[in-house]
Amino acid sequence: MQMNILEKGTTKKAPGKEVIIIKNGGEALNKKQKEFNKLVGKVEILRKKLEDNTLLLDTHLKYYGEFLKPIEVELGASQLKYIKLLLPYIANKKLLTKREKDALKNYLSLTVKEILTLLDDEPTDELKEIYEIINGSGFDKDMEDEFERMKEGLGDMMKSMGVDVDLEGINKGMSEEEVAEKVAEMEQEHHRLEDKKEQEQAARKKTKKEIEKELKEKKLEEARKKNISSIYRQLAKLIHPDLEIDPEIKLQKEETMKRLTVAYEENDLLTLLKMEIEWMQKEEKDALKLSDEKLAIYNEVLKEQVAGLEEKMYMMEQHPRYMPLHRFSDIGELLKLKSLAPKKNELQNIISATKHNTRSVESSNGPKMVKEIAKEQVFEQESARNFDGFDEAIAAFMRNWR
Repeated sequence: MQMNILEKGTTKKAPGKEVIIIKNGGEALNKKQKEFNKLVGKVEILRKKLEDNTLLLDTHLKYYGEFLKPIEVELGASQLKYIKLLLPYIANKKLLTKREKDALKNYLSLTVKEILTLLDDEPTDELKEIYEIINGSGFDKDMEDEFERMKEGLGDMMKSMGVDVDLEGINKGMSEEEVAEKVAEMEQEHHRLEDKKEQEQAARKKTKKEIEKELKEKKLEEARKKNISSIYRQLAKLIHPDLEIDPEIKLQKEETMKRLTVAYEENDLLTLLKMEIEWMQKEEKDALKLSDEKLAIYNEVLKEQVAGLEEKMYMMEQHPRYMPLHRFSDIGELLKLKSLAPKKNELQNIISATKHNTRSVESSNGPKMVKEIAKEQVFEQESARNFDGFDEAIAAFMRNWR
């Protein structure tokens, strides 16, 4: 049985409706045809989402660089000044109780770590010294230990995904580019070992069922490449710019040829189909016809496209380029925001509050103000611990109840 793949309309197309299978006479679609339409829709939706998300995150990143980064620099400076004023009081045995000193020390520790997250460069010796006074440990060693813990966590996560790689070659002194290059090398080594394992498994004696499955997969792969290549060759022959004399049309064909080549190299079946349909409509040819056999092959290619786009979505959210935005929220939440303007107001409010507290500590009532700050931190930190304990108790009850 054959069916037509048609373009539905030319304006305001819903995602996934640009290329669909329809039947004359209102006949019902079979399973492969329905799957094709569903996969086409999914590819279009993922493409649009990827494009929209990238545009939004790039807009957020630009806003961050222009408006938020300068405020972060001011925030870090104001917080450092405030910390330096409070620091002597953690050793004051007369003014503060032990509980108040511990709470103030914990607050200062968290604030120093917040300042460190705002830095693009190595912290100053002064900031390192303040860190060491508050935490009672060396800054460089703590950062190295934290890096090793993160690396260990990354290794565990990759192993849980079936990827066994050696992360020993990654160290804290490496740049983002060097880390990315090292990870790429490890991925290549992992794939090499996986290929070797597959070859070793293939070398053993196969069952009749395994041989039949391999032959079927090989036949499907050959047919797939043949069909996609045939679309490419047919269109390349028709639109090749070297055959065109008119300069304007030649330029148009050069751009189309670029699109065609990129689509072919990326195994982008949907774009190849669209370009074929565009050519047919322009040349007033019959609509593209697909047999069920061809359709099964195309469905496999579209599945690969879906998987590739989903991977791109995940990698985009984890890209180091967007790491500064993680300071405000996770990427999922940031994608819900049309603008980061509210974050600007939040940062400015924190700066105003910090400067107000700094003036209060610098005043003649400074010690009294520090006492109040310490009491407030005791209350806030104990309340937070009690709340966490309540959550843990509820979670334990639910586990036992189940």
